[in-house]
Amino acid sequence: MEIIAQVRYDKIREIGQAGQNSRVYEAFDHHLATRLAVKEIEKTRIGDPKRYFLEAKAVHASAHPRVVPIHWAADATDHVCLAMPFMKGGSLADRIAGGPLRTSELVRVAQDICEGTAQVHIAKFIHLDLKPTNALFDANGRCAVSDFGQSLPLDFMGTADARDVCIYPSFMPPEYQGGKVLTPAADVYQLGLTLYRAANGEPFFKEQWDRVSAQPWAARRNAIASGEFPNRIFLPCVPRGIQQAILRALDVNPARRPAGARSLAEDLARVTVAHDWVTEEYQPDSVTWRLQRPGRADVLVLKRGPLPGARVEVWTEADGTRRRKNEGAWPPAARTDRQLTKALSRAFRVAVS
Repeated sequence: MEIIAQVRYDKIREIGQAGQNSRVYEAFDHHLATRLAVKEIEKTRIGDPKRYFLEAKAVHASAHPRVVPIHWAADATDHVCLAMPFMKGGSLADRIAGGPLRTSELVRVAQDICEGTAQVHIAKFIHLDLKPTNALFDANGRCAVSDFGQSLPLDFMGTADARDVCIYPSFMPPEYQGGKVLTPAADVYQLGLTLYRAANGEPFFKEQWDRVSAQPWAARRNAIASGEFPNRIFLPCVPRGIQQAILRALDVNPARRPAGARSLAEDLARVTVAHDWVTEEYQPDSVTWRLQRPGRADVLVLKRGPLPGARVEVWTEADGTRRRKNEGAWPPAARTDRQLTKALSRAFRVAVS
């Protein structure tokens, strides 16, 4: 017996970034008497009626603490509504908009996102939309995977037909050609790209994409397929083990990536965070990294000024007083990216010596 019921909610404000076919709102659900995040998907933009509730099915099948659940799904006149918890902690995109995550937080967030993605694959789905805006934090600071609007079911071969999926160019897996099958390795690449952005900060990533996106489509496609974009350069404060794990996930050859999201999580779990750097200031021409050392003065690495002529300095700070470390031992101001990278690498080594 089919029963048609009603839901009732008031839109409070639009939140996050609108998708290709949807908008997300903070809303108040009158029946549950609580705030929710409600995603509205326009029917006219979806095309195939079978896809109306595919996202809800994917989330339901992937039930896990590291996957944002769906409270209810409803069929309105013009759109499909999906109601989810309102994640008070915001998104990973919010946290890295002004600079990178601190090293210890990066590892915790990576573990959460990998756990959620692994569960998606266990449920026989592929996500295909893993990015900082779709990694959401709850009130306790735990991260979960959200937005299954691009997700596809995996067949018995572990592949998905991607002919109806349009992946945004800035996080497109190198193997994506449109109309071809994809595997969970595509999600592993997107995980690697998400962590690359978190490790270096969104301004660092955006600067690269702005240069690539200004080129013709064929050149952009080639930059992604060849591994030229992203350039796979890390800030010197990112531990080598984390760099290596992310680089494996970003391999242009899917067969050389970690076997799955759980394998990537295991790679990251083996990393020892010896120096937990915090980025205090992150502007194009002014960056400050701080390392707190219990029982000792804090140490700071500063990058000041644009290229050509950028300066790199190391200071110690105790009781509000700063002192220059190894003053007079630094080379002249850097004039090229290579000189700046070399100067920063030396500065981080000096800082922890």
